[in-house]
Amino acid sequence: MLAGGMINRLSAISGTANVERFTSATDDGGMGVKTWAGHLQGLQCVLQIRSGSEAVRYGRENNRNFGTAYLHGQIDVAATDRLIYGGKTYDIQSVRVPDERPEGDTLTYTILEVEETDH
Repeated sequence: MLAGGMINRLSAISGTANVERFTSATDDGGMGVKTWAGHLQGLQCVLQIRSGSEAVRYGRENNRNFGTAYLHGQIDVAATDRLIYGGKTYDIQSVRVPDERPEGDTLTYTILEVEETDH
């Protein structure tokens, strides 16, 4: 039990993160383009990696990590956004905000389930 607790604490990383949102814009030629734009900057975040996978796809090695990010308070984040943390990009798979809690729960964090991507 002690070893498992140590691993969980060691895999939790605290720092700041940014959230980007997928948006539409117009290029110089008037054509519509889709791009990622900064949405929230400098958020206090604790990222806990739960698992990872390695695979060779299209001739190149692909490593992916899956985890949970904890952001203090209720923050405007959607499952279509992405999290930038420690120079890596994570697709947000699901969002749980503080007001979505069962009776008696004292959740004070926005919780994101994330998957590392190649962006």
